[in-house]
Amino acid sequence: MLLGLDAVLAALDDELLKVKEGASHVIDDTVNTCTQLGIDYCPVDTGELQSTITSSPAEEADGSIIGASGIPDGVSTYAWYVENGHFTRNHHSFVPANPFLQKAFFEVQPTFFSDMGAIDL
Repeated sequence: MLLGLDAVLAALDDELLKVKEGASHVIDDTVNTCTQLGIDYCPVDTGELQSTITSSPAEEADGSIIGASGIPDGVSTYAWYVENGHFTRNHHSFVPANPFLQKAFFEVQPTFFSDMGAIDL
């Protein structure tokens, strides 16, 4: 009886590993695509903001698999103003929002969910 339980637990461990590997692959693909789209959609004046859009590969942390695409601290405040719009320094005009990162995020979302649902078990 115990031998049967060991076999079931081993099979479950194998399946969990497959899911983690599949999820890591999907997350990496999604993060890379989102990063590239963010770069493509980023408005360019000097190119500084566009050059700071980066990503990090998927990794497991506290039982979750995470990956990131975005802009580092120090530039992120400026990016927020571009994403959401802002008044000029003299408050005489408003610069409309240009949500380049949000656009990238929402564009990759359907593929992400579809790919996660298609992970082979």
